[in-house]
Amino acid sequence: MRRAGNGIAPRCDLNHCLAIDSVQALPAERAMKAYDELVRLALFCANQARTSLMKGVAREAWRLAVEYRDQAAKLGEPPNIGEKPRRVDEA
Repeated sequence: MRRAGNGIAPRCDLNHCLAIDSVQALPAERAMKAYDELVRLALFCANQARTSLMKGVAREAWRLAVEYRDQAAKLGEPPNIGEKPRRVDEA
């Protein structure tokens, strides 16, 4: 990739060149975005675990929900994903 005269690599997007350094989020903003995405993933997976008709799928979805919840907890308050579905424990 070529470098611009100032040493910052430009990113061209729809004929508008922006310096990559100027569009990157601050660390706190990135952490908040990551937290929000982890919460959404945890809630989505928990919902899939509750609604899945296949026990194996429900088990895996719940495992992912817990994993995403735990990752979100490292960045902020852990999301409430509800109770573990009964079918997850069934063999």
